[in-house]
Amino acid sequence: MVTPETVMDLLANGWPDKLDVERPAGAHPEGLAIRGLGRLVSYYTALEMRGFRAVVIPIPPEGSRTERTRIRLRLRGFSWRLVDIEMADVLREQIAAKLSRALARAKIGASAGEER
Repeated sequence: MVTPETVMDLLANGWPDKLDVERPAGAHPEGLAIRGLGRLVSYYTALEMRGFRAVVIPIPPEGSRTERTRIRLRLRGFSWRLVDIEMADVLREQIAAKLSRALARAKIGASAGEER
């Protein structure tokens, strides 16, 4: 589930379409794209500094805390590195439900193979 392509998809439009989880109604496809100065200002006002070398950026910056995906960047040398992604609550719940269904199917399939 966690591949570079999935992470890029999540950051690009705010939802991992490749995982085939349903986007909630009313959710807007907003990723980390900054298309204007106004958008840059909203990201800047919403970010949280964690000391000098770390910053947490909410995506989208105007969303409620439960709707936000938050990324944590750390300054290392002269570049920023992605060190953590905290998914929005809705997305985390949907991925957990999908994973539990897949594990249940695998368990049922394994127990049916043992009976034979």
